[in-house]
Amino acid sequence: MNRKSLSDAPRIVHEACMIKSQALSISGNKIRIGIDAPWQIPGHREEKYLQVSVFL
Repeated sequence: MNRKSLSDAPRIVHEACMIKSQALSISGNKIRIGIDAPWQIPGHREEKYLQVSVFL
């Protein structure tokens, strides 16, 4: 597993959410994002869950 330092976390999360996505909520170490899928009805947002683990 490729572990990153805690200082890298904001950048990694930002990059993950910028991939045609929008951060909807953050709860603990789970970030709920909405992904705009090109095959879906315009304006419809599909939700995916991104699990973020931080090792101290």
